[in-house]
Amino acid sequence: MEVDSIILRTSDVERSTEFWSEVVGLAITNQLPAYTFLEGGNISIILAAIDRPVEDDSFTEIVLMSDDVQAEYKTMAERGVPFESDLGPPIMSRDGKDLIAAHFQDFEGHYGRLTGWVDSA
Repeated sequence: MEVDSIILRTSDVERSTEFWSEVVGLAITNQLPAYTFLEGGNISIILAAIDRPVEDDSFTEIVLMSDDVQAEYKTMAERGVPFESDLGPPIMSRDGKDLIAAHFQDFEGHYGRLTGWVDSA
């Protein structure tokens, strides 16, 4: 068994699609009136419209891994991703590399984290 997709419920699928595709940078693979499917590597992220405000206290987080996390952070920040902090400090270290991250939230409070490995200082 494997995880196929993650659904983020949204009260505004158009605004969520704009944020996760144009601002964060995930590719759209399919769109229907009440759904947008985004490329997430081996897992699809599905934005699903609901007819009420999102009330999510789950602290679910979409973790994005980048091969060049520093360049990706800069690009995403320039596109308007509201990062809560700069990259770092290291979350963990392994084989001369540090895993660093920066957190953000979309307009409905869904959490995102950009992560990547960099050479240890």
